[in-house]
Amino acid sequence: MTTCCKKLATVLTIALAIVFIVTLLDIYSATQIWQPVGGWEGATYKSVEQPFLTLFWAFVYFMIFLCALTYYLVRKDKSEAIAITATSYILISSGLEDLLFYKLQNIPLENMTWFINTPMGFTSKYILGLDTVTPIGLIINIILFGIAGILLAKYLITKW
Repeated sequence: MTTCCKKLATVLTIALAIVFIVTLLDIYSATQIWQPVGGWEGATYKSVEQPFLTLFWAFVYFMIFLCALTYYLVRKDKSEAIAITATSYILISSGLEDLLFYKLQNIPLENMTWFINTPMGFTSKYILGLDTVTPIGLIINIILFGIAGILLAKYLITKW
């Protein structure tokens, strides 16, 4: 395996691990915080939804930054650290974290109208021309964003 392939494999492994950790945090918040107080449809969640989501995603992006910074401090490679940051963000934006959220809890994938104006809705809205994110639209979106993430990581590792 060439050095570039090893670096790419390392970057992708770390990015996927970050996505998996974010999924576990999301599952924890859903099952341990929100379900006991009425779930997403309950008054408690509705009253704190926006501040909670702002805090949750700020924590996620800070965690991505800390992982990349730690990688940089250990390996002294800016391109790989930036690739970890960008690839993690792209994979999370693709909907991979949401797909894992559903699959790890055995929740069936259904149309997800709340995703339509997000990066997760890109394929369903602009390529398939739908007004909701369908399961197939989400999966195609993950594949397209995943390819983009891999290509960006490879470019950063080899050209930067």
